[in-house]
Amino acid sequence: MEEPAPDTSAAPHAARAHPVAREVFDVVDTKWAVPVIEALGTGTCRFGEPHRRVTGISHRLLTATLRR
Repeated sequence: MEEPAPDTSAAPHAARAHPVAREVFDVVDTKWAVPVIEALGTGTCRFGEPHRRVTGISHRLLTATLRR
């Protein structure tokens, strides 16, 4: 007996992701996002503290990552 063809009419699972999850993934998709989030994990801090903790990130990239 032949197996039925898979249903391709439904959108892929990734396309049906929750809108909030999609926003999170859009922010975390950059190279520096996770290290910056880890540096901020200790709580409120001034700009210089995450800049010291994330080795190699420029002021411009840190600012852009924090804004996102």
